[in-house]
Amino acid sequence: MTIVMIHVTPSVSSDNLHFDDQQLGSLYRVTLNDEVSEDIADVALDVFHSSVAVKELDNFTFEVKDENGTALSLNDDYESYSKSDLGYVDLVE
Repeated sequence: MTIVMIHVTPSVSSDNLHFDDQQLGSLYRVTLNDEVSEDIADVALDVFHSSVAVKELDNFTFEVKDENGTALSLNDDYESYSKSDLGYVDLVE
């Protein structure tokens, strides 16, 4: 099992966010299944986006960090939403 954190930061003022997006947390823990050994950040975002509804994605930045706080890179060749069922999400704050 791999645990990463997703930091959700609005890129616009809260007044300009969709009403539903104003309810988003700023930090989520994503626990990935043991079978996930590569493309950790991409799979974590798949799991996150399949569990947490975000109305206007362009109004946020999503940064995936490992347990040491190191930012994880995304793979440009990764097929988005191909592994969205390989983990679960918990709201931290």
